[in-house]
Amino acid sequence: MLTYFIIGFLVLIYALVLGWFLDRLAKAHEMTGEEEGNLNPRESGHEVSIDLTRDRAS
Repeated sequence: MLTYFIIGFLVLIYALVLGWFLDRLAKAHEMTGEEEGNLNPRESGHEVSIDLTRDRAS
């Protein structure tokens, strides 16, 4: 039982460190102002609109 607790604790620490590192990496990428390779259209300044009012039967 103690082994599972230790393994779980180490996985939790690993997840926290990985999340912190990825957050720092994302903030560093934002500070450079690079737009190339940005696949998220909301962040690149393009408007995203989806028309859900169209009638598919017609």
